[in-house]
Amino acid sequence: MDKGKSRIAELDLLRFIAALSVVLYHYGHPVDLGSLAQVTEFGFLGVPLFFMISGFVILWTATKKNAVEFVASRLSRLYPTFWVCVLLTAATLYATDQRVTAAQVLANLTMVPDLLRYPKLNDVYWTLLVEIKFYGLVWVLLMARQLLHIRRWLAGWLGLSILAAVFPHYLHLVALDQYSVYFIAGCYLYLIRTQKPSARLILPLAVCAALSVYNAVGIQTTFTHDESLRAQGWVSMIVVGEYLAFLGVALRQWSLPPAAVWGWLGAMTYPLYLVHSGVVHDLGLHYLRPSPGRVAIMTVAALFLAWVLAVSIERKGCAAFNRWMLRRVRGPRRRRCLSAVKA
Repeated sequence: MDKGKSRIAELDLLRFIAALSVVLYHYGHPVDLGSLAQVTEFGFLGVPLFFMISGFVILWTATKKNAVEFVASRLSRLYPTFWVCVLLTAATLYATDQRVTAAQVLANLTMVPDLLRYPKLNDVYWTLLVEIKFYGLVWVLLMARQLLHIRRWLAGWLGLSILAAVFPHYLHLVALDQYSVYFIAGCYLYLIRTQKPSARLILPLAVCAALSVYNAVGIQTTFTHDESLRAQGWVSMIVVGEYLAFLGVALRQWSLPPAAVWGWLGAMTYPLYLVHSGVVHDLGLHYLRPSPGRVAIMTVAALFLAWVLAVSIERKGCAAFNRWMLRRVRGPRRRRCLSAVKA
């Protein structure tokens, strides 16, 4: 990885494209968008790209931090913006005459309401639990000091993911409900970028790509409601295209010119994903008639709200929350060390 570099512009762009594709997928139904609908109907494939980027970034983060710093960085990255978006979603539900209780809101603020037997305020929150499970696995490797053997663990996880594709009812937990392969691929892409590319890295990545296509084609009818070979072909090509674009980043075969806009697009991605559905989408459905114009208005509104949250929280609040948590953790540890020295 480039020394001193905390962001990769190409990943910021890919992350934003993934978020925007999900937005257009949700906003495009059931509006008649004509030929554009043939593109937006595959926007659900932005989620696998999210998970691939997460695999890359989380392994990158884990190699630079200890277990405590890793947990603090993940909590500060996920929760501040999420808390604000949960409250905005609850307010939106109330404004659009949908029933929501204080207990349900409090349960959702934990990010794992299902574990507390409460429904999610926003269906898109399901991806966050998948992310948390992946973070937990990486944290375990950090605690066990196994990151030096990450290739061995990735190979084993990939093997179990292949078995899970054949026996889904028995291994769905270890395979993160078919999505583990994307995190594994992201980790391999990180290794390809930071180490010398070799067959030991490229071949498992190719296996990940094949398994990703298999899984995506298997579930695509749930999202497209289309069982045709055309739909299966497009899903396959899009997934392979995501792998090729990401591999180009890992091999440094394409790059973006230096510009602040890439960082802003990356900062807008998470809030855009969170607010587009539970806030903007619900308000749009309640107050606007189905039309291409509604899709345009809602998209612009979601982008604007995401920018506001990026400016106010992503760029400042998350970092401040991270510093606060680290002070809380390191303070008692420092006092114990001083007491030991004095003793």
